[in-house]
Amino acid sequence: MASDQLKAVVETIRANAGVAAEGLSLADRRAAMEAQVTPIPGDVRVEPVDISGLPACWVTAPGADPAKAVVYFHGGGYVMGSTHTHEELMSRISRVCAARVL
Repeated sequence: MASDQLKAVVETIRANAGVAAEGLSLADRRAAMEAQVTPIPGDVRVEPVDISGLPACWVTAPGADPAKAVVYFHGGGYVMGSTHTHEELMSRISRVCAARVL
């Protein structure tokens, strides 16, 4: 019998199948991905920054050492995703690493 964690993964994949469904335009896929964003915890700070024309953000959880930083590049093949779609994951990385995440 599959573990509860595996069942949750399978359910998530099935629920998100429409994002990768055949026939959807790239714009529709992007919109669907943006619509599924998980909110970040209220104690996490997000600061948008511009790096030579490239949009980015600093995500900082409480207790993060300002002298430490993690550079995180989200997947998506330069086609899908944004800083917004990955802020919640970045907040968890910041909390676990006790560092700011760019």
